[in-house]
Amino acid sequence: MSAAETQAVRTAIVATLNSVADIGVVHAYPRYASNSADMKAFYVSPAHQQLRGWHIERQSVREEGALQERTVENARWLITGLLALSDGGESFLQFDDLIEAVRDAFRFETFDNTVALTDGQNAAYIQGEAMDQVMFGGVLCHRARLVLPVNTLQEVQ
Repeated sequence: MSAAETQAVRTAIVATLNSVADIGVVHAYPRYASNSADMKAFYVSPAHQQLRGWHIERQSVREEGALQERTVENARWLITGLLALSDGGESFLQFDDLIEAVRDAFRFETFDNTVALTDGQNAAYIQGEAMDQVMFGGVLCHRARLVLPVNTLQEVQ
């Protein structure tokens, strides 16, 4: 996949995340800072006045076989979401609902028929790899790590 094609998939994933109501801040890549306050600022949603943010990264990529002058490229995109924990505000339940809304947004998504979200003969929808709690930017947060398989056909040169 060319750099332009990879960027197109990245942009489509960000757009799909941004289509989810109350998603918060979405970054096209992991953000980093040298101190907790700056790190936290990247993920605070002005609309929600709380740490509520997401970022994506391509976790792995492999290319397989020649199918009539084409190969299949399999990429795994990691989507990480964070939400400030508030026990009294039932943030656990809110975050669980948000994860399901993200999963719904990606169900059957083909990014305008440019990619196939399949793994062999079986559909490989977005999967929840891990959900836990972490300290992030000095804030106790819920964290979800979702994996999205994206397969594309590549023309053999």
